[in-house]
Amino acid sequence: MKKVLVTSISVVALVALAGTTYYLNQEKVYQTKDIKCDFDAGICYDLKGKPITGRIKNYDKEVLISDIEYKDGKENGELKIYRNDGKLFLEGTYKDGKPNGVIKEYNEDGSLLSYDEFKDGLLHGRSIIYFAPNKILKEWNYNMGKETGTGKVYYQNGNPQLEINFTSGELKYFYEEGSIQTFAHFDDTGYNGLWTIYQKDGTIKAELTYDKGVGTTGYCLKEDGSKHEFTKEDFTSFAQTNLTPCDTPQTISE
Repeated sequence: MKKVLVTSISVVALVALAGTTYYLNQEKVYQTKDIKCDFDAGICYDLKGKPITGRIKNYDKEVLISDIEYKDGKENGELKIYRNDGKLFLEGTYKDGKPNGVIKEYNEDGSLLSYDEFKDGLLHGRSIIYFAPNKILKEWNYNMGKETGTGKVYYQNGNPQLEINFTSGELKYFYEEGSIQTFAHFDDTGYNGLWTIYQKDGTIKAELTYDKGVGTTGYCLKEDGSKHEFTKEDFTSFAQTNLTPCDTPQTISE
């Protein structure tokens, strides 16, 4: 599922291109060219060439396409973008042309697709993506644009698929029924420390050691219980496929 985040410049583009009739502070404007927008600067100007302060409602025929508050030519306050059928697509608050507060994006059926908290144009707080009404696909936390705390990705049955703690540097992958599949450590250099892979029954399948993102030592267990010691080529292959040399079609399907 691809998430679409409408930024300041793209919102200005939507306002300038989507509809055919504008209302600027309740005054009807008939031509698109009467309201000019500088896409690079993210600023819109009124009929006299001054940066807009006020509210612009943009219609395509009789359908409301956007409803945006401006100050000094930039989005400032409440912002709403609608689909061609008039249903709400995105809503939120902006400050000085940047997202500031909560931004919500909706599916065509009106259910919530995403929820993001911003401060001064940066993700700050919770960021959530839904794959169905009230069912979370991904939830992340940010502090001024930087990932923080614990982030999770879920299977459609509600069980966690991925859990990553950006504070402690711990990463966990899970099998769909809930048992742990992988436990690893990381820091700003990449994977760092022990990476353990488990079978569904909880027994260890492989153990790898990383130093600043580079695999150093490791082994995996073959079906007969013997160990295969990792080579440099094994680490390269594992990084590309996430499969160990001990994986077989049978173990992969499990």
